[in-house]
Amino acid sequence: MQETDKDRILNFLIGKENINDFESWVYKDPDLESRIGGELYFELIGIDYQDKFVLDNLNRIIIDNYVSHTEFEKFKYKSILQDSGWYKNRQIEINLSRIQMTPEIKNAVTIIEEFGGLKFISTEKSDNWTLTLLEFLDSPGKIQNMKEYGLNKNLVCFAMAHNDHINLFVDENNKYYQLDNVVSENLYQYRGLNFEHMMRQLLQLEKDDNFHKIENPQIEILRNKRKKIWEIFKKNNS
Repeated sequence: MQETDKDRILNFLIGKENINDFESWVYKDPDLESRIGGELYFELIGIDYQDKFVLDNLNRIIIDNYVSHTEFEKFKYKSILQDSGWYKNRQIEINLSRIQMTPEIKNAVTIIEEFGGLKFISTEKSDNWTLTLLEFLDSPGKIQNMKEYGLNKNLVCFAMAHNDHINLFVDENNKYYQLDNVVSENLYQYRGLNFEHMMRQLLQLEKDDNFHKIENPQIEILRNKRKKIWEIFKKNNS
């Protein structure tokens, strides 16, 4: 299958092409069968494009039969990048005149030079809570020591999500972290493949869970105190 044809099919699967336009292309392109092969061609012309589940039906035909699941997830990630305004070799200017270039700051700057100011928006559906908007800072955040979260190490923030409820950090060794400021108040370390894989995971394009909680006894003690206070409050006001 030629890349242009594959891209058109995948764009249709992620909702970037009108159903009528796609159906017209399938039926009217005289050379389509020779380019994509007879088996896939007859699969495409055999689909009811007026069926409300047409995308689900086509997904079952294409994914893992003609395009691997991993390739499809990478395609969706690339689409999110392009929609955000990202382009190859992107490098924005950052005012570093008042910033001390420590190793963790340098790592944050490298990320921000490529992604700074961009917003990644995912429309993936999940039964669980889904991070659908990821915003990159346009300059590195302040150095923060995470001792209170169980990690005596300096980290620098490079992105946030959901009105700063979640922050993403990098350390001097280019390891990545996620801090939940609201729900769990826990710090998590990413232990997966690479930066791109982490982004795909955060945007629900990957089912893996490579974020591991940094154990912090002090937070557990604080939570237990809050729980007891809340129970006393409810009892006194019942």
